[in-house]
Amino acid sequence: MADICVLVTRPEGQADKLKSLLEEQGARVEIQPAIAILPPDSWAEVDDVVNRLEEYAYAVFSSVNGVNMFLSRLAERGFGVETLNRCSVAAVGASTAAELERQGVRVQIVPDEYRAENLAAAIVEDVKKRTDKQMPVKALLFRASRGRDVLKPQLESVGIETTQIVVYKSEDVLNPNPEIVEKLNFGAIDWVALTSSAIAQSTINMLGDALRKVKIACISPITAGVVEKNGFTVNAIADPYTMEGLVEAICFRGADIVRDIKG
Repeated sequence: MADICVLVTRPEGQADKLKSLLEEQGARVEIQPAIAILPPDSWAEVDDVVNRLEEYAYAVFSSVNGVNMFLSRLAERGFGVETLNRCSVAAVGASTAAELERQGVRVQIVPDEYRAENLAAAIVEDVKKRTDKQMPVKALLFRASRGRDVLKPQLESVGIETTQIVVYKSEDVLNPNPEIVEKLNFGAIDWVALTSSAIAQSTINMLGDALRKVKIACISPITAGVVEKNGFTVNAIADPYTMEGLVEAICFRGADIVRDIKG
């Protein structure tokens, strides 16, 4: 894999895991953040919820960023993670669940397939099994300032009273590093790794047709759909939808493609 170079587009400070996994397989790695993760414009909505977490039967996290931002704010307000453990905690996937557990939060619900639709279905099934019949059942969703609005309507469609709060902002990086653009144009980069829909769209906006010179790997079919909607070809999709799955897709399933291109 030493002849393959992968461009990682994760936010600043969040590329290390994917970079290390790729380098362990012998790939070379370049980094160009496509989005920036920032605190919300105001913590007022979050602080209001912190004061009444006991009202909610479910606390639902759809990203590691959401976990870190909310738990950080919880600590700033003087609350421990045990406050959150009064809820049934749901996580969209293994990475999100692992971060919650690492910080001392018990996770009760993780879907078999790491998609918002599957997370909503798993919560609905859990509600059906509840022995307490307190109604309405309330769920609290922690989310970014943008992204697919899937969980809230699905939960509300079955009568779950759902509150959605923004715990971090996701903003596009507008100007790429000129050296990265030069390497793309000269064929020095083989793959671009895209780990979310927002990252995919921002990468396309930022790099444009330079992406047609490389192969594109996506962490999920949802992310791949964003790429294809913009007229680009997706060459590999992770299975499972994790960093490890993405590395496998690039380094093992994609290696033959790159060798064919390079002759």
